[in-house]
Amino acid sequence: MSLARAGGGERAIERVPFYLDDAVADATSSARVLAEGHGVTIFAERFEEARVVGDAALVRQLVVILLHNAVKFTLAGGRIQLSVGITLGRPTLVVEDTGIGIDADQLPRVFERFYRATETLARSDDPRAKTGAGAGLGLSIARWIADAHDATIAIESKVSVGTRVTVQFPA
Repeated sequence: MSLARAGGGERAIERVPFYLDDAVADATSSARVLAEGHGVTIFAERFEEARVVGDAALVRQLVVILLHNAVKFTLAGGRIQLSVGITLGRPTLVVEDTGIGIDADQLPRVFERFYRATETLARSDDPRAKTGAGAGLGLSIARWIADAHDATIAIESKVSVGTRVTVQFPA
């Protein structure tokens, strides 16, 4: 629905100042319950004030999507590390997990609607990774939110090591 509303112009995007660290803290508190249920730890490596102009509710949704993906594809005992601050003059969020990772050949497609990295999932020993793969819309929505804020979103991943997602907002 988010993508349909956005494409149809039904969802106006606010352009007001807010703090990225506040949006991340709010999203993290809701994701932490899910993480604890899966035996995954979320912690902040760096948590600095970072002012952004945009729609705080949408940015919070972007963070929730990234955290839920990280929890979903991180095995029990794994970790999700958050970093929020200013990098090279730009407000930046990094979500890094110790999850199952994504095959390099599948990385270019992860932001496509309905795309799921099925080869990586098939090799995972964790039943959550096989059954909890979702509809393949989360990262499409995350990309739309980033684009709507003139932000960049990039994913680096290595199978059996984990995934790192970096979102950089305009200065």
